[in-house]
Amino acid sequence: MALKRPMEMLDDYEQQETKITTGSDDEEQIGEQDMLELLDIEQVDRPSNTTQVQVDLSHLGPDSLIEPLVAQCPPAYRFALMEFLEFRPDDASMGTTMSTPLRNYASFEQFMSDECSISGQQKSHLVAPPGSWSAALMIKLHYPTFTCANPEDNEVADASSPCPRMLMKAGFSPSNTLWVEAFWRRQIPPAKRGDQTHEWTEELRACHEAFTRHCEERADARVVGSGNRKTTLKNVGLVTYAVVFGEARSVQVSLQVTSDPASARVERLLVYGYHPEYLFRNPNLEVSKTYDYAVALAARVARIDINYGYFERRAHRLLMVEKISPPDSLRFESLPPAIINWLRKNLDVVTQADLERLLPEGSTIVQFVHSAMVRAGRQAKAALEKHQGRSMPSGLDKIAAANRAKDSAVSRKQEKSAEGRPGAVLVKCGKCGGSEFDGTNPA
Repeated sequence: MALKRPMEMLDDYEQQETKITTGSDDEEQIGEQDMLELLDIEQVDRPSNTTQVQVDLSHLGPDSLIEPLVAQCPPAYRFALMEFLEFRPDDASMGTTMSTPLRNYASFEQFMSDECSISGQQKSHLVAPPGSWSAALMIKLHYPTFTCANPEDNEVADASSPCPRMLMKAGFSPSNTLWVEAFWRRQIPPAKRGDQTHEWTEELRACHEAFTRHCEERADARVVGSGNRKTTLKNVGLVTYAVVFGEARSVQVSLQVTSDPASARVERLLVYGYHPEYLFRNPNLEVSKTYDYAVALAARVARIDINYGYFERRAHRLLMVEKISPPDSLRFESLPPAIINWLRKNLDVVTQADLERLLPEGSTIVQFVHSAMVRAGRQAKAALEKHQGRSMPSGLDKIAAANRAKDSAVSRKQEKSAEGRPGAVLVKCGKCGGSEFDGTNPA
């Protein structure tokens, strides 16, 4: 079966009517879909049960996005929004070294030290925020996973990780965007949708939230793309409304304002969109078109040139895939370099013959690589537990341990007071609201 690379397929699809089928929401297909994205594999064979659909992306031209944003803004804030939209890249003091990860800055180093002292886990599974403090756009994701080529000492914008990869293929990168997470430690995604941090102690959650808040306050970004809508909307000083574009697609935005409407000044525009992981669960055109509007609006206001309409085109490609390619349809040499390096480092696979020896009967390369990466992540976690001489504590264990630590601190304080010495309390980063993060090395 012939395979084409993505750009070759786009040339074929965008010049003619495209046939698609409806996507599957089957939970077992999520891993295959994200690895399909990761490996850039698409089939050109078209299923028999198809419907004619004309691909038309002209509605996403960058100049057609601002008028609805202003026209549908609450009247009291419309003038302030128009002033906000007048800025130019020079006004944002765009840096010249924007691709440098911020891993070496004092704030991130302090966060790593504090986080590891609380969690008891290794530093290498914390990801760094790549980009520049002076970027006009900031993208806020949720948490990193082990589904990547290198889970050690990496950063948020990792092209080998499926979710960041989609955004990078759409045109966002550390050269034009600051990338942050809500929680910075790698985790294994749950089988079903849920909060991966529900077993964390309040102290650990607060530590991560404080560093994220520090990044948001330290950044010069005038536009923020975020999937953390519910959390963000709890903040005060936000004017939130829906922008309805063509085809009745709605994108929710918030204006971060400084004062009352009479003298209001817009400091930031927040654009809410689906987390990229949601697109794996819902590979359909309606979701993808709406997401295209959200990312296009954020890019247009930040004056970043991106690949407009990428997610709609991606949906067309995925919906044309009737099934994952058979084992003999892909060669080891044609895999992306990041995947080849991972296979060599972790499985000692250096040739096609090596790969075929490891491939289970009936399994595809996509399925094999995905399961191998997930298994490696679990083994790394198990090795860490063994090194610590215990299993990772459950939620109740962590709460009990936190209470014991609190009681111990109170006892020590009382003992010192009884001896006539002042009691000193060490406040972790999660308790200080981010004030200990000074960011002494500007980007």
